[in-house]
Amino acid sequence: SGAIFYFVNEIRETPIVLEGNTYIPIPIRGNGYKKNTDSIVNDLQVVIGDSDKYVSRLAKALDNFANAKVTRRQIRAEYLDTDESMQYPPDVNYVDGIDRSPGVSVTLALRSVFDRAHKKFPTRVVAELLNV
Repeated sequence: SGAIFYFVNEIRETPIVLEGNTYIPIPIRGNGYKKNTDSIVNDLQVVIGDSDKYVSRLAKALDNFANAKVTRRQIRAEYLDTDESMQYPPDVNYVDGIDRSPGVSVTLALRSVFDRAHKKFPTRVVAELLNV
């Protein structure tokens, strides 16, 4: 659908505006983002709190987020309002599956761009491509 949604993993009353985008505060937990020496690409999941069923309704309306692009951005809190250029490189993945528990959480299984293309690269090459 081309819709873009921005979320931030914080419990707060007001959204955060970063680079002109408004991020909705919602509990989010990422699993599998830790890089290791065997491979730079891990099995990734994002678990999103869904107490008000907002994310479940979005998923239902948007074909369970099939192949949706998920970009994880990180910035240290002390730079949030002062220097947005202090962000870490973004992690870009795509939704490969979904598990909805309306009123509790929505879990997204993610695939990397390399997994989507069924490509295998040595860790060193991937690290260089991603400037890690």
